[in-house]
Amino acid sequence: MLILDIVLALALVMAAFSTVSSGLTELVLRLWPTRAGHLRSTMRNFIAEVLLPNYIEVKGGGYVFSVEDEKAVSDNVLYQLTKNPNHKPAESPGLLSMPFVTRQYIDELSTEAFIERLAKSVIGKAFALEADDARAKRISAISLSYERFMAASAELYRKTANTVAIGVAIAFAFGSNIQFLEIVDHLRGNPEAIAEVIASDDQLLNTLDPDDDYEAKVQALSGTIDDLPLPLGWGGVSGAPVPVWQQPEESTDGTKFWFRWLIEVLASGLLIGLGAPFWYRAVKNISQVRFIAGSLVRTSPESVGEPSQPNHSENIEERATNQTRLFDALSDNTPPPLVDDAPPPAG
Repeated sequence: MLILDIVLALALVMAAFSTVSSGLTELVLRLWPTRAGHLRSTMRNFIAEVLLPNYIEVKGGGYVFSVEDEKAVSDNVLYQLTKNPNHKPAESPGLLSMPFVTRQYIDELSTEAFIERLAKSVIGKAFALEADDARAKRISAISLSYERFMAASAELYRKTANTVAIGVAIAFAFGSNIQFLEIVDHLRGNPEAIAEVIASDDQLLNTLDPDDDYEAKVQALSGTIDDLPLPLGWGGVSGAPVPVWQQPEESTDGTKFWFRWLIEVLASGLLIGLGAPFWYRAVKNISQVRFIAGSLVRTSPESVGEPSQPNHSENIEERATNQTRLFDALSDNTPPPLVDDAPPPAG
């Protein structure tokens, strides 16, 4: 049970760290226009592979499309599809003119919004000159192609976001000096710390609900992590292993211990980078295993003390007597005697 307790406590701590790291990742992705840039890159490929060929087809087979015209049309359509209608250029340079504040371009575009914006572009106006049936078929085919492009783009962006999340998690581990082996050693030698971390199980699980907003999670966890009796940060806690840089010089080999610290913090960052949903499921599963293991080894109240040994000889003799009396009672319809020492009926 001690091993399960340590694993559960470590999973809870990692879940808390992963939630904070995920919140920081979300903040980075919001502040820096990664989504908008990814959408513009996807739309640029979509224009070149889908919209421009359809535009040339509508204009006619003899239409000559120069490189300059192609670039001009592509840039115009790209701007029409991705511009932010609420964006206003800053009157003076400074913080307000920075791209992550002004948000010149949108970062998501639904199929309906895409069709609406396409209709107002140069290509959309050319499509509007077609006959109704031909235009309907073309718009339907373009919509399906757009949805396929966006599905592939979403998967690519997910991989990019995961890479950013791992980078943020590693930076968070180094900045907070998180060493999971030091945490395990501290938990192994401090049952009180294990009990305190596990006691906050319900509170942490409610805070780590994947459906909650990350900003609310980070705010709720800020105080909880500080109160954990664990060697976290650059100061540690009383009773925790002494950090490498605080140990006597004669007891350590600087290169060896600093290399170990580097590897340990890097590994901690990779574990945190697994994400809050992973550690949330791990906590749930480990809690169930711990509960089942506890129920198997728990002694029931009835079995406390020395079990009494049954007197088999008395049980066999009593059972034989009862069977005989029952047989005699049923054979001559005489009620069985009410007392044990009554004489048997006369034959």
